[in-house]
Amino acid sequence: MHGYSSAICWAVGILVVSAAIAVTFLDAGRPGAAAAGTGEADAATGAVEDETKVPVVTH
Repeated sequence: MHGYSSAICWAVGILVVSAAIAVTFLDAGRPGAAAAGTGEADAATGAVEDETKVPVVTH
C-alpha cells in the first residue's frame, strides 16, 4: 500500500508544480511594454506601440 500512496503524492506534487509554472508563464506578459493595441505612449520615449493583439491558440 505504501507504493501506491507514495506514487499518488508524487503525481499530485508534479501536477501542482506544473500548474504553478503554467500560471506564472500565462500571467507574465511582456515586461516593460504597454498593453498591445491600446495605443498608450511609453513614458520614457513617448513612442506609441503600434502592435496589435494576436490571439494565441494552443493545441
